[in-house]
Amino acid sequence: MTERIGVYPGTFDPITLGHADIIRRVLGGEAGPRRDIVLMNAAAALVAGGKARDLKEGVGLAGESIDSHAAVTRFLGISSDVLMDDRLPDTGFEQYGTSVRSNWVPNSRTHVVTSYMRTNQDKGDRYDQLLGGDGNLIAQLNDLSLDLFSVRLERLQAGWFDDASVIYSLNSQREERVNQGGNGNPTATIGYEPERTTVHGMQVAFTKQVSARQSFRMGGDVNFERLTSEAFNVNPVTGSISPRRPRIPDGAEFTQGGVYAQTTVDVTPERFRLVGSLRFGGAKYHAEAGSLWPADALTTSSATFSALTRASSCARSCSAVSPPRPRPPPPPRPSGGCSSNSDFTYPIRSLESGMSGLHSKGASTTVSSRPSGP
Repeated sequence: MTERIGVYPGTFDPITLGHADIIRRVLGGEAGPRRDIVLMNAAAALVAGGKARDLKEGVGLAGESIDSHAAVTRFLGISSDVLMDDRLPDTGFEQYGTSVRSNWVPNSRTHVVTSYMRTNQDKGDRYDQLLGGDGNLIAQLNDLSLDLFSVRLERLQAGWFDDASVIYSLNSQREERVNQGGNGNPTATIGYEPERTTVHGMQVAFTKQVSARQSFRMGGDVNFERLTSEAFNVNPVTGSISPRRPRIPDGAEFTQGGVYAQTTVDVTPERFRLVGSLRFGGAKYHAEAGSLWPADALTTSSATFSALTRASSCARSCSAVSPPRPRPPPPPRPSGGCSSNSDFTYPIRSLESGMSGLHSKGASTTVSSRPSGP
């Protein structure tokens, strides 16, 4: 009969009235005979009070109240802080961090910067997934750590280039998720999901002032990423260990990188600038087949090109390309330079019409303003 209203027969251990620990566990969402007794008593009260049509509906309403953390107030008529401490249970953790940085200047043309940072957070529980939330007995997030190391080398007068820089970086992040569900069943399987992502990166860049009006920059970058996730289950009764499908395939690798070149030309100094850039990049993902997941791979690449034109508010000479529409005269400019507040709508319009023939497929051309100083 009890199955019809949502509770099931079992061994009903006696409940000691006034036992705060049992009350906390029941109102915290713990499943079992104690919870069933509370649900049945509450359901009868709800039916008698006209809040539920029958015991089945009453059990459902009572269960929702307990799982929503409102049971203390709804059924006992007291504030929840009477049965709970000032802090929520299972919400504490340990955390620390450290960083080291060094600068080395072996000569007037070379500069080396080295840095290392580590952060760690441990012994944390996910309160939203425990008995008060999803009903798990264990919901831990352990050893959440970050190790970040980098070395940057800067060199002036590097061959043909004015300066060059090389950067190497190592980024390693780890976490471990431990969960035991089973709706409060202490014999349910405990799942362990340790994961680590390690990335080795390299960046290089070279710059050159070709002439008084032209500069050139080129470089590249590459990142090698590898993931390890040896997930497994532990039977708390027998202690046996069995493999578990991880969230990410163990040993998956992701590689991405590219090379680029960029040049900037001041066609008219402080008035009109042309910027062009080209980049070729690619990415590759690969995961070997495992006992719990199939092999997977993806490779992609692309080339991108962009062109950008910039005109300052001093570019009055551009108005000769296309006569402006009649308009009120602009405010007078102060002597000795261009006004940063001057209105330059018509030079920009004429510039757009005059430069339309330079548009090419795959390129984007933009006209913008950059006020000059006095």
